Amino acid sequence: MTTRPATNLTGFVNYATARPTARASAIRRAELGDYNPRGDFYRRMRVAVQADRRTARDGSAVEAAVVNADSRRKPRFARLTANWEKIYHRWDSCKPHEIHRVEVDVAGLSLSVSPTFAELRPDGILEIVVVRYAENAHSIEDLDMILRVVQRAYRRTHPAAVVVCVDLWGARLRTSEGRDLTRHDTRIETDAAGLAYALRNAA
Repeated sequence: MTTRPATNLTGFVNYATARPTARASAIRRAELGDYNPRGDFYRRMRVAVQADRRTARDGSAVEAAVVNADSRRKPRFARLTANWEKIYHRWDSCKPHEIHRVEVDVAGLSLSVSPTFAELRPDGILEIVVVRYAENAHSIEDLDMILRVVQRAYRRTHPAAVVVCVDLWGARLRTSEGRDLTRHDTRIETDAAGLAYALRNAA
């Protein structure tokens, strides 16, 4: 039985936003079996953001990540922490909400989507949040494409949810609220098919 090509949201986004000359590298990194925690530069920051949302919700867990970071990570973690202080107050009046990873098929690509966290607003609207940490200058179009990928992934289980994409390095935040993002579907389908083909032939 042939296994479907698979990747996660980060792998797909890295491929979809890569320059043509960098796509070969993006394909290699998109292979799910190639994950190495030691090589994950931002892992401790991601863990800290998730812990912050589950526990004190005051930024202290993220600040601790800077204190405990090695000299190579500390300057970047300090910037991310300062930017997190500007972002997280958006959810001061919200309550944490459990959100599960989903796997969806997009043009023959098995795509695993695991949001960073989710928040339930006082008006009953669920916000599904994806945080990006790396020093990548994603365009507004790229961030909106990410919103649409996550929106599509949860349209059956959470059709009324608002998706939020946080570019923590740039202290930017984009949401799907009140917007029609279907114009990104062609790009998503095309890039998913391209990545699926590349992974299938790399196996």
